[in-house]
Amino acid sequence: MGVVVILWGAGIGMVWAEPVLPAIHVLLYHRFDEPQYGATSTSSGQLKGQLDLLKKGGYRFVSLPEFQAIVSGQSPWPSVPTVMVTVDDPYRSVAAVAAPLFRRAGIPWALAVNTEPLEGQWPDFMEWADVEGLAAQGIAILNHGHTHMGWDGEVTAMEVDLNKASALFQRHGIEPKGVAYPYGRYDSLNLSGLAAQRIRWGFSQDPGVVGPDVDRLLIPRIAIAGLNLKAFEEQLFLQPLPLVDRVPVPGGIVPDDRRVRGRVAHPERYEGDVNLFVSGLGAVSAQYDPNIGVWVSDPIPPLVRPVIRVKVSLKLRGINRFALTSWRVLDQEKGPPEGGP
Repeated sequence: MGVVVILWGAGIGMVWAEPVLPAIHVLLYHRFDEPQYGATSTSSGQLKGQLDLLKKGGYRFVSLPEFQAIVSGQSPWPSVPTVMVTVDDPYRSVAAVAAPLFRRAGIPWALAVNTEPLEGQWPDFMEWADVEGLAAQGIAILNHGHTHMGWDGEVTAMEVDLNKASALFQRHGIEPKGVAYPYGRYDSLNLSGLAAQRIRWGFSQDPGVVGPDVDRLLIPRIAIAGLNLKAFEEQLFLQPLPLVDRVPVPGGIVPDDRRVRGRVAHPERYEGDVNLFVSGLGAVSAQYDPNIGVWVSDPIPPLVRPVIRVKVSLKLRGINRFALTSWRVLDQEKGPPEGGP
């Protein structure tokens, strides 16, 4: 573990001078200065404040290619706090508000693009020329599918949607550097389908922090919209929580005994009880053996929503900071809802 040094400014604890564990926080944005979409919009004032906090705190901003080189072992893990910025969906407000701010601040970022709005020239979205211009400036592009359908249904439907977008990217001279799951939705079959297509990088919307043990098809991201500066800063204190195994697996089905279980890597790093949360239920009791890092939940009741998210956290030993991981699971074998949990 690294040394923790807290810097203070303007009444807000800024950052630590050295990361506790090898970690990269991947930030997720959507719209900007569109308050009518409150759940997904970040104001330009909020964005400026967040970027200023990170800059003053000594954060390193990495591009998507730099991030991939680090995670794949081609470059060393950073010895300073590090973030990567991602934006989902090619809204006009991204080009009009966020892109100029990122450019002036010298911050690299990646844009997940679903292609149907560009083809249909939808009014709230960029045009192909805008996306081509961003790519020419070095902004990395992620394939977000064509129709923005969730990739947790028929594998063939996902492949058709993804391939249609890929053909359009190729026509416009753009080579995506991975995929971002529309609505953050995936299941175990579609994850296998992506691997079979030799897609190596997938960005989820599961809250968490990237560490050396991350699954490259399940990159966690921290959704930023709606967070005030204090809440934003609190997300930066989270650390990665690697698991050796888990049941159910990401995108898998809750087992017959209704218990969620898993084993933590490096249990000596943590202290106290495991914290387990299930969307739709909140906190769920679990038994945890800190000597071997194994935890098993009490049986969870059947839920109305067929897709849920499991979150697991543990306190790092000796410091007031938590490690977090999360993933989506299916509560029963039936069609998914329109939105993700």
